[in-house]
Amino acid sequence: MSRIQEAFKGKKAFIPFVTCGDPDLETTKQIVYEMEKAGAALIELGIPFSDPTAEGPVIQGANLRALTGGVTTDKIFDMVKEMMPLAEIYVHEGDNANQIDGFIGLNNDYIEGIFIKDVAQSKGTGKQLLDQVKKIKSTLKLNVYQKNERAIQFYLREEFRIKSGNPR
Repeated sequence: MSRIQEAFKGKKAFIPFVTCGDPDLETTKQIVYEMEKAGAALIELGIPFSDPTAEGPVIQGANLRALTGGVTTDKIFDMVKEMMPLAEIYVHEGDNANQIDGFIGLNNDYIEGIFIKDVAQSKGTGKQLLDQVKKIKSTLKLNVYQKNERAIQFYLREEFRIKSGNPR
């Protein structure tokens, strides 16, 4: 299953849009990082073009500002290549090496999320992913929704400590 299919599986997905290069590529990178932190399932990167007549006035203006600022397709691809190594993701493959059962995403020492396929839940996949990143990171942090008792119990078993809030 592709990441796009996974984003929509049984739920709605937040997929924001940003025109690359408006106002500049450095700001675009920061906007993308903030969208990811805000929970975007996917992020659509708009590549500006010179005749955006099918777009509304907001995107037309963004395209023109980006192009006027010197943004090109090559510069956008270079920006994306630069950003990719910043994504720290560890994958768990099941018995079939072509099948991903789960993954964990990190932002430095912060766990952005652990995602395990339904068929792989309660089979040690999450623990194996955590064990892998614990070998690499001396400290790990995360936020857990207070009503998610199952997740809270999982992290407590994995020797995480609750620093603030009440899990009940």
